[in-house]
Amino acid sequence: MFLKLFLVLSVGVLYVAANCGPPQSHPIHYEEWGCKPSVQEPPCNSIAAYNCPDWNTLDKTKCHYNGKAYSPGEQAMHAPDADACSPHCTCQEAHGDEPADWACATPECPEHLGRRPPPNCISQYEPDKCCATGQVCDAEKEALHKCVRNDEVYYKNTRIYSKYEPCYTCLCDERFNNNTKLEYNKETCKKISCQLELRYSSEARKGCAPVYYSDNVCCPVAWQCPSSDDKVQPSQTTLDPKLACKFGALTLKRYDRLETNDKCITCLCNQGPVLTCTKQANC
Repeated sequence: MFLKLFLVLSVGVLYVAANCGPPQSHPIHYEEWGCKPSVQEPPCNSIAAYNCPDWNTLDKTKCHYNGKAYSPGEQAMHAPDADACSPHCTCQEAHGDEPADWACATPECPEHLGRRPPPNCISQYEPDKCCATGQVCDAEKEALHKCVRNDEVYYKNTRIYSKYEPCYTCLCDERFNNNTKLEYNKETCKKISCQLELRYSSEARKGCAPVYYSDNVCCPVAWQCPSSDDKVQPSQTTLDPKLACKFGALTLKRYDRLETNDKCITCLCNQGPVLTCTKQANC
């Protein structure tokens, strides 16, 4: 009897482990803010809550990025492997009640402004350059090595994007593996940085929640900030402080929803301490 029970339990454990799938990815805002998982739940150790730095404890006379404080006038230093299109940001001094904040300029490329190559030509890119460095056409284009992703063909030195893996961008060349997920194409792909610390530090300090489209989009498209009109639509769960979300003066239990005046946005406390907000793409 004991042996039979042991076998049943063992098979059950193996079945659960086999159905956990790949490791859970972190929401981009938690990753870029330097938050760490604080509560994980069995059987797959899914992350239920994070522990994040407290923006209100930071020196308000300085700007902050990647764990480093910058004085007014200093420029943000990006990691060596940062995206070539990362913004150029300078710390601006505090004014009155407003803390020091970043002023950023994003590189502007002709192709980003609507200027496209001639017919049957394609732009060419280099790994460490933001803008196109040239173009090839006709027979020269057709002779290039080709990559395939989601049934779409890309030519050598063109950028690869996938709506199914929106947080990665790649450059097609002979090293690209057509049959492997983008995140595993280490030599040709990079994870996109939304630069939330640089672009939206003021929203984070105000306790706003990032809003994502409900379909596959990597970076936030808007911010939901606390309002006196906000109300909580309570769930049936009991309050566990470790799983709660803070939004302005409100504390939401896990699975509570936020009622706002914007009917296109849905906010849920399912992975605290920040609300998970989504916006209907066609709303």
